[in-house]
Amino acid sequence: GLSGESPLTVLFSGQSEMSTIVGQGPAWGAGVLALLIVTKAAGYGVSMGSGFRGGPVFPALFLGACVGVLCSLLLPGLALTPAVVAGMAAGAAAMLTLPVSSVMLAVVIAGSAGLQATTLAIVGSVVAVVITLAGAARTSSTPSTTSTAGAP
Repeated sequence: GLSGESPLTVLFSGQSEMSTIVGQGPAWGAGVLALLIVTKAAGYGVSMGSGFRGGPVFPALFLGACVGVLCSLLLPGLALTPAVVAGMAAGAAAMLTLPVSSVMLAVVIAGSAGLQATTLAIVGSVVAVVITLAGAARTSSTPSTTSTAGAP
């Protein structure tokens, strides 16, 4: 592909590629990670929008992990593990709107290293849910562009 990395990273749910992202992602650089996030999100959106019977959780966790790795590269002082755990919690919470369950899931997936990142995962999860619900409220309150004037 464009990045020189395996296309399998974008395909499928991302469940089996999560360790690759965390292990090798920081060496890829911010540009490749940003490209991966955009292509994976586009594929995920098309898949969910077309009625594909895949699950929403693992792609959301994968995207969150990618965003976490990217943030750890771009934000000085943010360690990789807390960034990835917070990203996974935020990704799952944005999709499921279940902040507590999303934190638990991200911490369990990260194992013993995830326990130290629980506070940051809670913050990421709550922020993701607030943004998701605010976006949903905004789109539902937008007036319709179709006009019924002159209709019988």
